[in-house]
Amino acid sequence: MLSSGKAAAMAAGMVIANFYSGSFPVSHAAWSWECTVYKGGTITGAMYMAPKADGGPTCADGSTLTCGCTRDPCEDLAEATPSSLVCAGAGDDAATSGCYKLHHAYGTPPGFKVWAGRSAKGDAVTDACGAADVIKVYTSEQGKGIFEYRKGFTTDQMDITEQFASAQACQAKCASNPDCKFFTFNDQGSPDGEYQPFRACVLHKALSCSGTQYSTFHGAIAGPSACPEGVTIPAAVAPAPEPAPEPVPEPAPAPSPEPAPEPGPAAAPEPAPSGDASASHSPCPQHFSPAFGVILSALVVVMVFEF
Repeated sequence: MLSSGKAAAMAAGMVIANFYSGSFPVSHAAWSWECTVYKGGTITGAMYMAPKADGGPTCADGSTLTCGCTRDPCEDLAEATPSSLVCAGAGDDAATSGCYKLHHAYGTPPGFKVWAGRSAKGDAVTDACGAADVIKVYTSEQGKGIFEYRKGFTTDQMDITEQFASAQACQAKCASNPDCKFFTFNDQGSPDGEYQPFRACVLHKALSCSGTQYSTFHGAIAGPSACPEGVTIPAAVAPAPEPAPEPVPEPAPAPSPEPAPEPGPAAAPEPAPSGDASASHSPCPQHFSPAFGVILSALVVVMVFEF
């Protein structure tokens, strides 16, 4: 019998083993997010920087935006964030006349805060007056597993039958639900990148508190179900398709060998000559029978008597 202490230790070991083997709905491979940047403070200028990248846009103070990470190497559950959210375009979206809020969530940050980095050290962040009720979270099966495991959203809040690849599509979904007044879209990581399955669309009811409505949050885009009249929403930019592989020419079929000619019927061998060749073709017989000799003798006798 195992003691309770040994049984607990074995159970803990199994949990850790399952965690790293992938039995739990988490990946143990390079969990850091890309840094999302909106060049020019517009949703149409979205770009995504890899962790430790230093080629971002030039900030107002003359520095270059970088993508930092909380750990080196930047992997597993480490958080990647831009060196400055303001430089990364946080605030009113210029393309929608401020209807969309870039690097902001509606209400206090919703459930995807359980794994994503909010801001870099030194960033000035604001919090909304309260949390907005969640109507529905549209995510992938992988995203659902992570949210459940890390207690970001409850199972009944999530829906994996639909997924939305942009803030524009998320807003349209919000507009189709009469209870939805605001949305928050998780735009951390490129649309066609490794973390695409976690780009959740959250539908909210209106806040019941008065005061600040949006909270600073890296990679989030938030806004109302419909923008004011006269505001044109830019079309979502689809990720560039991967180039199609060049067709590999099929090898030419090897020429078929010509069939060997079938052998004809063998010629019959000529009979070998017997004896003297000249004798074999003589018009006179070589041997005479006794009867022939008697007849010949009789003819001679007759001829003698006649003469």
